[in-house]
Amino acid sequence: MVLIRYDGGKICYQYSILMRQGDRQNNINQGSDAMSQDRIAVEKIIKDFLRAVNSHGIKVDRAFLYGAHARGEANETSDINLIVISSDFSKMPAWRRWEVLGKAVARITEPVEPLAYTPEEVEALMKQEGNFIRHILPQPETIEYQL
Repeated sequence: MVLIRYDGGKICYQYSILMRQGDRQNNINQGSDAMSQDRIAVEKIIKDFLRAVNSHGIKVDRAFLYGAHARGEANETSDINLIVISSDFSKMPAWRRWEVLGKAVARITEPVEPLAYTPEEVEALMKQEGNFIRHILPQPETIEYQL
């Protein structure tokens, strides 16, 4: 899996740090084992989730991790917040998108909170002031995932 920082439609650099805030001190004192284990665990959950979405006939074009896990501030109660972008979502109403994502979450039984968008919806939202997508995607801590 490739981790890439997203910046206004441009791939900027490889992003490899994903850990909880409390693990930063542990990482300094005890090496990178805690960071690596947390990062690997979250990456595995995301990869499993994206595969579960694919198993429902949805080809994921792009997925973005945002929130506490992306900022390195996650704790044991933090959800894994994902924006899932697929052209296949254009063929279905919102309730069907939620159903597909809900089934994928149920399949992996992990705390993933996904949102579904088409590429066209994201493009339009990026041009509009004051919306969630335009705020989240350009953040330096937002991480793009690709299978």
